[in-house]
Amino acid sequence: MKKLLKHISNNTILLNPKSFSSIEKDSLRIGNKPTNIDTIINTENRLGVKLTNDVKEFYGIRDGTSVILNQTFSGFLPINKIDWMKKIQGET
Repeated sequence: MKKLLKHISNNTILLNPKSFSSIEKDSLRIGNKPTNIDTIINTENRLGVKLTNDVKEFYGIRDGTSVILNQTFSGFLPINKIDWMKKIQGET
């Protein structure tokens, strides 16, 4: 997954450099610094679900993405902002 994320970051930044911060352009890395296992476990406990290994691996590499990646995919929230849709949209 690290190789794939690096490939996506490199190409996306090269195609549209104005959308990214100088830190992202200098590092050729889209997204936030990795989260830690304790935050992942706390999120699982808070949501009452077990995250898949792929999701855990992604957040261990990038704690969300900072930009809208394309018109149909808006990116990933940082793990501490993940919640149930009805709660995010204000429904109870």
